[in-house]
Amino acid sequence: MRVQLLKSLSLDIGDEMKYQDRLLLEMDDDFEKTGGLLGNIMNRMLRIGKGRHNYYIHYLGIFSVFFLYCSLLLNLVSSMKVWNVELEVI
Repeated sequence: MRVQLLKSLSLDIGDEMKYQDRLLLEMDDDFEKTGGLLGNIMNRMLRIGKGRHNYYIHYLGIFSVFFLYCSLLLNLVSSMKVWNVELEVI
């Protein structure tokens, strides 16, 4: 009786291992496909970056300076409201 139970348990474990192995192989294939796709996208981005139209760096810099200025201005205005400081118009 116990031998039959152990045999059944070992067969179930073997089936589960085969199932898990098949799932892992499918995941491996999916990861390889995704890696290939991401590699192609990165190669395209590098080609775009090496092109002659590098003005996007200037636009990014201008946007960063503008964003920093606006965030500092909002921080200054919000801190003045907290301390109940009134702004004088010059």
